[in-house]
Amino acid sequence: MWDLFDGGGTYCQVGSENGTIMRDEEHDMGARITLERNATTAPYAITCGVYGWMVHTRFFRVETEAFARFEEMKNSLSGILGTIPQANDAQVEAKMRKLAVALLLRENVKTTESALKNVVFRSFDLDLSNDAALVISAEVAGSNAAPGVKDTPAKSITRYITVVARLDFDGIPQKLMANITDSSRLDVTPRLELIDAVDVDGTGPAELLFREYNFDHKSFVIYSVGRNAATKMFEGANQPLK
Repeated sequence: MWDLFDGGGTYCQVGSENGTIMRDEEHDMGARITLERNATTAPYAITCGVYGWMVHTRFFRVETEAFARFEEMKNSLSGILGTIPQANDAQVEAKMRKLAVALLLRENVKTTESALKNVVFRSFDLDLSNDAALVISAEVAGSNAAPGVKDTPAKSITRYITVVARLDFDGIPQKLMANITDSSRLDVTPRLELIDAVDVDGTGPAELLFREYNFDHKSFVIYSVGRNAATKMFEGANQPLK
């Protein structure tokens, strides 16, 4: 549904094309369209965008044409929004499970979706762009046991995986970061446990806060999530596990 952007607070303000804003509307599914008069490039300019996906500007000489095209572009944007996958779709968690299994298989961990245990799936609109960061974590009980001493039962190993992803335009999760480890090598690669999204400096966008577990200690780490990658930006001091 379309409504006035910022409650109409941008009317008569300077727009992105340095013109005076005549109309400015926002869709509740994540799009915006703005009409400006006396823009730098042409008498009228229409800028539209789908948050997190695209932005486009058209220029016009005649006011009547600009207003007519404004309505046409709104209708087209509504159609586009209907095709863009949303993070709260029921199928998204299933797709994230498939991604986790695929990443485990690449690490020679023979598993299936049904073998994933303690699965936690969450999504966060970190920058309010309607382009959510998706986070899934899971465990796989050790069916491939670590080799033991001859005639001694092998020790069972638990695999851990945490994946951060975003949906592409086709609704397929694309990996931004993956943490894959197991209970035998936490000293080399600690496992990650998602805590929540936090705005570290208070200016937005928000970041992802994880708890990192080693064999005998834990710490807190923060990841900044971009469009194509998630990057560790902070790691706290170690605390002993009690």
